[in-house]
Amino acid sequence: MTYLLDLERSLLFNHLVFWKPNERGYTSHLNEAGLYPEGKAQMLAKSDLDGRTLDIKKEVVEGII
Repeated sequence: MTYLLDLERSLLFNHLVFWKPNERGYTSHLNEAGLYPEGKAQMLAKSDLDGRTLDIKKEVVEGII
């Protein structure tokens, strides 16, 4: 499973901002962040118009935070 990190909002607000489940907004609280299947997360990150969304594996994010 994979988190989606929004770099634009993260830089703007000076903290990590993740996509919520089902592509329904954003959150800075990891417990509210959506987990996406890896293939879908890659597709969503690639389709981001400004290219500022990163797909990051759950284990990596949770190992850092």
